[in-house]
Amino acid sequence: MALLIVCLGFTLVLLTFTWLIKRRAAAILERVDGQRAELRLALRGTGEAAWIWHLDTQEMSQIGFEPLVEGSFPSRLNAIEFIQVYIHPEDAPEFQAAVENHLRGETADIDVDYRLRHYRAGWIRVHARGRIVEHDGVGNPLRLAGVCRDVGESREADDDSRIAREVVRSMAEAVAVLDLDFQFVSVNPAFSKITGYTREEIVGKGRSLLNSDQHSAAFLERVRRELESDGRWSGELWQKRKDQGEFLSAVEVSEVLDGKGQRSHFVAVLSDITDRKRIEQELVHLANYDALTGLPSRAMLIERLGKAIINARRNQRRVALLFLDLDNFKNINDSLGHTAGDRLLVVVAQRLLAAARDQGMVARLSGDEFVVLVESAGDDQQIRDCATRVLAQFNNPILLSESHAANLTGSVGVSIFPDHAQTPSDLLKYADIAMYQAKTEGRNTVQYFSEEMDARSRHRAQLLGALKMALARDEFVLHFQPRMNLDTGQIVSVEALLRWDSREMGKVAPDVFIPLAEESGQIIEIGEWVLREAIATLGRWHGLGLNHLSMSINVSALQLLRSKLAGQIRALVDEFGIPEYCVELEITESMVLSQNSQPLSNLWALKDLGVALSLDDFGTGYSSLSYLKQLPIDALKIDKSFVRELGPNANDNTLVQTIIALGHSLGMTMIAEGVESEEHLQTLRQFDCDEIQGYWLSRPLPAKECLEFIQAHEQSVRPAASSTPAA
Repeated sequence: MALLIVCLGFTLVLLTFTWLIKRRAAAILERVDGQRAELRLALRGTGEAAWIWHLDTQEMSQIGFEPLVEGSFPSRLNAIEFIQVYIHPEDAPEFQAAVENHLRGETADIDVDYRLRHYRAGWIRVHARGRIVEHDGVGNPLRLAGVCRDVGESREADDDSRIAREVVRSMAEAVAVLDLDFQFVSVNPAFSKITGYTREEIVGKGRSLLNSDQHSAAFLERVRRELESDGRWSGELWQKRKDQGEFLSAVEVSEVLDGKGQRSHFVAVLSDITDRKRIEQELVHLANYDALTGLPSRAMLIERLGKAIINARRNQRRVALLFLDLDNFKNINDSLGHTAGDRLLVVVAQRLLAAARDQGMVARLSGDEFVVLVESAGDDQQIRDCATRVLAQFNNPILLSESHAANLTGSVGVSIFPDHAQTPSDLLKYADIAMYQAKTEGRNTVQYFSEEMDARSRHRAQLLGALKMALARDEFVLHFQPRMNLDTGQIVSVEALLRWDSREMGKVAPDVFIPLAEESGQIIEIGEWVLREAIATLGRWHGLGLNHLSMSINVSALQLLRSKLAGQIRALVDEFGIPEYCVELEITESMVLSQNSQPLSNLWALKDLGVALSLDDFGTGYSSLSYLKQLPIDALKIDKSFVRELGPNANDNTLVQTIIALGHSLGMTMIAEGVESEEHLQTLRQFDCDEIQGYWLSRPLPAKECLEFIQAHEQSVRPAASSTPAA
């Protein structure tokens, strides 16, 4: 019994002791859990997670990783599993190396970045720090402990900050940071390059260091007040460099706010736009002024004319527009060269300025077109006086070089506000129309706009439109006028003359459509057609036995300027099987009196080919026989204006006789144009003229009729020329 009581007592004591132990253990566990919870809260507050690595068991304990990865995370797992599953494969070697280096005593701490698996983002970058926290009795490490935190946003922010600094540093624009007192806090290299001040020289100095004298203190104060009130300002400022040189800058200033939304600094971005502004001003000047003469251009004229009309309407005044076009300038420019042509235009501009005096503006529209704007015109007499002064500027020759002077005239058209037009464009158009009428009336004259002129201008526009389609419509045809040798009476040549029978306009005279073709540039294409048609016709006639016959063809200045003219003729004579010397090209004096090397070069190329060259309308220009001696000219054609007055008592007899004698002395064949009477014929024969052409012999004929005329003439030819006029 006593033994039973002892056993029961012992059991009771043992149970009590066990209960006490379990209670103490539970209290300890509760305290540990509380500490763990507090640790988790502390870690959450710092954004960190804790880890413990038991080196003897290779187990890792993790505390607070759930917020880091935004999901569940095992509190204990094998270290190898942690590395293989939760660390990015590319970062695992670096992580293991950091741990091993620390365990070998090579580093004081574990300090490493790696990517940790994240439930939503895939991977996040964390920074881990830790060290050995426990050794065994002999000093071997037992445990590692440390923390890690998400550094992705911080690193991105650092990267962004670094990139921003690099961008600012490498910007071509100058960047400066100023405090609220407008003192420099920081500048980039471009700022130093533009201003000449180093960072050390400018930081701490006031903004006024760069102030230019070109801005008033009041203006700079307005800029400052706008910045203080609005927090930003942009505009253009003249600034002063360290060397005191000034530059124009485009400036943008913006406020910088701190974390509390309060203004802390200003950032200024500026660039040197001095050269850009200069170029812009030059472009504006080029748009408004003619580069050659310095006169206002069409754009400025239209603007000024519009203002003049507004003022005239308000003050009941008139505005006059004098439109000047130089007569025959194109021939001078093509023959004497563009340098001489430019010189002529400059002199004309100077003379027009003198003529306009202080009454208005002189402008150059294009080429050889000028306008004098009389902004406050009085009566008709004042306008006539101004126009007379304009034409009087051409009374004296214009010296182009030491050996060349140009006798020039001009045609002037006048339109008046409000008499003729109400708008600048109409006023300019009507003055242009009046100018063309002045050319039609014989040039070197003044014409005032009228409604009839407008109708004629529309007719001219219709002609140009029809001319553009004439070749495609096969509306051109050649007529041929024979030329006779006075010694043998034989027809030795025919001149190809272009005729146009338009579908809309009917028969159009050559002196009407050929100038239009030259002005529009269509003469090139038309001239090529004439060459082919004329040489093809000659080839057919040679095939009929008229092998002695040559073909005379007129060429324009534009054709002569083309380097391929000789090549074209070579190809045509080969194609149609005629000798080169049977082709004769007629050119004018203005083409050969050239400082431009291209026409002369082409003339010699044609001469080398064997083509004959004759000078048409000789005596109407300003060439000299001594100059012609140097050119590859074979024949001179005396202009019909001299032949027309020939007779027993005519004053022109001596002049024509002298021309023929001088031409012969130069070895040239002399040909008289416009021979219309027996009296003309006998006088020219008396003066030893070589050949004649004109209505006495034959009018220009279509190809079939001309062939029949030549064949009939060949049968009746006598050793001396017949004195019987052609029927």
